[in-house]
Amino acid sequence: KHGFDCAVVFHARPSTATLPIAVCATTRSIHFHGHKDKNRHSTVEIPGKGTVKPIVERDMDTVRALGGPKIPEGKMPTLYLSMPEITTWRERLDRLGFRAPILGLGLGASRPTKQWPMESYAAIAHAWVKKTGGSVVAVAAPSEEELGRSFLTTVQTSGGAESSHLARITADTSLSARDLARMLANTRVFLGNDSGPRHVAAALGIPTVTVFGPEDPFEWHPYERKQHPRFFIENLACRRDADHGMPPWCGLQVCDQPRLVCMRDTEVEPVLTTCLGFLETGR
Repeated sequence: KHGFDCAVVFHARPSTATLPIAVCATTRSIHFHGHKDKNRHSTVEIPGKGTVKPIVERDMDTVRALGGPKIPEGKMPTLYLSMPEITTWRERLDRLGFRAPILGLGLGASRPTKQWPMESYAAIAHAWVKKTGGSVVAVAAPSEEELGRSFLTTVQTSGGAESSHLARITADTSLSARDLARMLANTRVFLGNDSGPRHVAAALGIPTVTVFGPEDPFEWHPYERKQHPRFFIENLACRRDADHGMPPWCGLQVCDQPRLVCMRDTEVEPVLTTCLGFLETGR
């Protein structure tokens, strides 16, 4: 009905690879990321197939296959917002009493084993407000509403909670993707799990701090480390799901170890120090 000429599927599955044929797209760039998978139904040759590289680079290979202006290796995506979009959200935060510097927190992840403990996020929130006089806005997806409630409860019941602090710490699980970007554009630093919102923050040019656990940062953290530091506990034997030659990772939804070492052993103090460091050095 719509007469699509071209379809791009960045990370294909059998169903998504077939859809471009169903809509009669004559040019199809369809990338199965698996090293041993063939790029089925693609009409163009995708470069870099079989090479171990970050996910973003594989996605860029899907675009490179279409030709056009050359996209250099290491060129990260950039997200653009209009100034009114940013200032409207700044005014909204001002009305709510959330003064700068604002720390963004990303509570969610694709599975529970990739979530830093809520107690750690609550401790960071209290310390940020106390040390900077600023505010904290935690975000999660609409489907993760319980994470938002858990964060606020933990903030309210954790030691050292002060009413003046609580008024400048909130959680929002109602944001659309665009509103998430508008809000993040008003943050000074974004701290989160290995999840989507920190990619949005990075694309906006906001410094990010990421806590990794089950999965090696190689695939999901292609960013320059000075602007986007990350925490990752190396050489854990429990990361045993990777194919030969791939960075180690664990795909469990529920940890089978006595405790979730990969996340819980990342301590609050060095993470907080890293976040605060951006206030001293600038972006």
